[in-house]
Amino acid sequence: MISVVLPTFNESDNLAPLLKELSDALRGRYEYEVVVVDDNSPDLTWRTAASLICMYRSRLIVVRRFGRRGLSSAVIDGVGFTRGEYIVVMDADLQHPPSTIPRMVEAAKKGYELVVASRYAPGGGVEGWSRLRLLISKGATLIARLMLLEARGISDPMSGFFLVNRNMLRRCRGLNPMGFKILLELLVKCSPSRVAEVPYTFRRRLRGRSKLGLRTMIDYVLHVLKLSEWRPLKFATVGALGYVVNVLTTAVASIIAPWFYLRNVVGIEVSTLFNFTLHEHWTFKSRRGGSLLRRLASFHGAVVPAIIAQYVVAQLCYYLANLPEYLAILLGVIAGFTINYVLSEVGVWTQRST
Repeated sequence: MISVVLPTFNESDNLAPLLKELSDALRGRYEYEVVVVDDNSPDLTWRTAASLICMYRSRLIVVRRFGRRGLSSAVIDGVGFTRGEYIVVMDADLQHPPSTIPRMVEAAKKGYELVVASRYAPGGGVEGWSRLRLLISKGATLIARLMLLEARGISDPMSGFFLVNRNMLRRCRGLNPMGFKILLELLVKCSPSRVAEVPYTFRRRLRGRSKLGLRTMIDYVLHVLKLSEWRPLKFATVGALGYVVNVLTTAVASIIAPWFYLRNVVGIEVSTLFNFTLHEHWTFKSRRGGSLLRRLASFHGAVVPAIIAQYVVAQLCYYLANLPEYLAILLGVIAGFTINYVLSEVGVWTQRST
């Protein structure tokens, strides 16, 4: 059986045509059911859904939630009402075409535990997006792929249209999603053994209003930070402590080496080793797969371009942009931190601990 979970909020006008499209795509090919989970919509989406039960009978289940809101939690609640081996999650705004589901099911039957409908895989696309909307989507995808190992092999980890095998859900640990991007939660916490992507075209919204807004973006950033175990903040904290270690070491080294250029080298190396140790046991403690010596050498390699970037940016800001010295130094530090963090994510700690 195929179970389709539709989280809804103010989608009353879209529900009847969506259920018709689902019926056209699935009826006669698969046994299926649809679970509508509505967050007590002001436009009475739940009532519209209930009025359609007489048409779809046991194929339609309607859940009305009180006091709880959020797409991701609605999906989790909806899954609890499903019976199918394969569970499809999709939006109820008609932008996800039901005609894609049969291709997703066929991929799942080949042994893929998770099948993602992708806008960015070859053959996929979007309709009617502005450049700003596309830039926001691509930027969010880049953030996910940078901070989450599990998102790097997928072209569209932001997709809200996907299929999961029920067996995979049984081994998920501590699902506690927030915001709209539950797929990221599943990738990180369910560890799917095989993932497939099926291209599709994200359609224009014909009725209703998009839920994308500033609050949605903030929730997304917080969600990714949470899934990453707050690594950027930990990385910054370690960097600040490393700065203190550098200064203290340079000062103490004056006892045996009066030359600043030599003491400074000692301070940089000691602080680099200090930072590496804290990153190993705190910042990236779950990503210590592979050789320790390789990680240590790679981290030294990541420090060098960060120092160069910090120096160059500070000099450019001070001499060319005529910024105050303190601001030039701050911007240099931000540039160096960004490069060091990115290189550490993608080039140093790149494997899960075994």
